[in-house]
Amino acid sequence: MTEPSLPRVAILLLNYNGLSLTEDCVRSLLAIDYPCARVLVIDNGSTRDESVALEAEFGDAIDVRRSEAALGFCAGNNLGMRMTLDQGFDYALLLNNDTTVEPDFLSRLVKRMETDRSIGAVGPKIVHFYDRAKLDSIGGKLNLWIARQSHLRKPYTEVRTDLPFIHGCAMMIRREAMEQVGMLDESFYAYWEEGDYCMRLRAEGWRIACDPSSVIYHKVSQTNRYLSNFYVYYMVRNGLLFMSKHGRWYQWPSFALCFVVTSIAKYGGYLLMTRPRDALVVLTAVSDFFRGRLGRKDFAPRSTGG
Repeated sequence: MTEPSLPRVAILLLNYNGLSLTEDCVRSLLAIDYPCARVLVIDNGSTRDESVALEAEFGDAIDVRRSEAALGFCAGNNLGMRMTLDQGFDYALLLNNDTTVEPDFLSRLVKRMETDRSIGAVGPKIVHFYDRAKLDSIGGKLNLWIARQSHLRKPYTEVRTDLPFIHGCAMMIRREAMEQVGMLDESFYAYWEEGDYCMRLRAEGWRIACDPSSVIYHKVSQTNRYLSNFYVYYMVRNGLLFMSKHGRWYQWPSFALCFVVTSIAKYGGYLLMTRPRDALVVLTAVSDFFRGRLGRKDFAPRSTGG
């Protein structure tokens, strides 16, 4: 392919009070070897308008947009995905701002997509930033019978196109797939949304792939700490939401039993032992699901620290 014929890729970064992370990510993106990509940073309601600092540092090398409200992962990326479609890009790459990338990561993803037109979404191999021998994700698997969504972390070298889902940390979506399936479901707000989107793609006949020759590095859990109230609430509520959208009636008995053990009891027990005042967040999550209180939760959860 000659350069004028290369597909155009919009790289979407959400920034929420994470200026230094976003700056590191953008610097690595500006060093990639793929010439037809444009970085779009959406300052997602940061307490201080960090779009000003990003524009001052990077100028015309990137596009920066400011949302006055904290839209969350789904609505924030939907804003970028709509801009991708409106501006005629061929692909949208949803990328966490707490990542850095190898220079050839995007050219490898584009080549994979252009080689196999049945792929609706593809992801890279995601490696822990602070421990390069440790994998964060090379795709994921789903089992609704036992209420389990898990990431694959056993190395493989071949391209896989049979995956149930890929990590939302880095997910490149084909324009035609977005036009057919639509945007991320904002009912989730955060967590489980990438699994939902991949399930919707697969339902329309698209394949989900990972190309492990494409590599990025993830500074894991930089945005919402593992087992914070934020994490627990959305993992519990959205697990039920995911099942309500994609599960079969005959899967509900085993799902419910396993979900109580693996999510409700696990998270509730942890909170009772470590932060008893916060244990009700689990019951709140369950109650909100059954009451149809979806999307953003307007409360200020305590963090596990820092």
